[in-house]
Amino acid sequence: MSEKKAEEVEEPLKPAKDVDVPLIVKEKPAQEKRENDAAVKAEHDRSFVEQVKHYERKIRAYSKAKDKVNEGETLSNLGILYYKSSKFAEARSCHERHLNLAKAIQNKRAEKRAYCNLGCTYRRIGDLDRAVECYEEGLRLVKELQDKLGEAKLLNNLGNIYEQRSDFDQAVYCHQKRLHVAKELKDLDGESKACASLGNIYHLLGNIRESINYYEKLVACLKYKLGKLKCVKI
Repeated sequence: MSEKKAEEVEEPLKPAKDVDVPLIVKEKPAQEKRENDAAVKAEHDRSFVEQVKHYERKIRAYSKAKDKVNEGETLSNLGILYYKSSKFAEARSCHERHLNLAKAIQNKRAEKRAYCNLGCTYRRIGDLDRAVECYEEGLRLVKELQDKLGEAKLLNNLGNIYEQRSDFDQAVYCHQKRLHVAKELKDLDGESKACASLGNIYHLLGNIRESINYYEKLVACLKYKLGKLKCVKI
């Protein structure tokens, strides 16, 4: 059985932020390091609780105002916060509520997003059958919406589940379709991920020639990406 891969959840696009790079300092004594780690964890926990309370206040306000669109979006954001904190039962509840609201207002884009995020959550819980159902519902919607980016994410997630189940024929089918979509979109990152997945699957199948073929395509993608980065810096 192959190694688990990260799912691609759907969350709002955020503007890029400059990231400060800390200076490298000498290693701290073990006791001081443990104390610092504990302080960082405590701060993270406080931040998490504050974010949850913030989202819950907004959800209550939107519900009172009968603003189902923003209520659903905020539920989705809260679900992703829980998901990233490995609180999967809470994440599932949020995404299910988001899905119900999306269906109630017939917002197919929101419905597709909820299905994608629910699928990711069910996979982490270990309910692969429900995860597959969610991804397939999402794929049905992306075809109606002509949402190629959403289709690529769902195909990737579905392919990863089939690979996890050792259903390699279906896994190859999904990742090849994802590769085709990535090429259509000129999505170099998506193309790279699809080639890496296909190279891994063919390696597991013992088809070394085909595995090398996709790994070589992956290397070509990465070299091209590196070349573009160098051009930007010049």
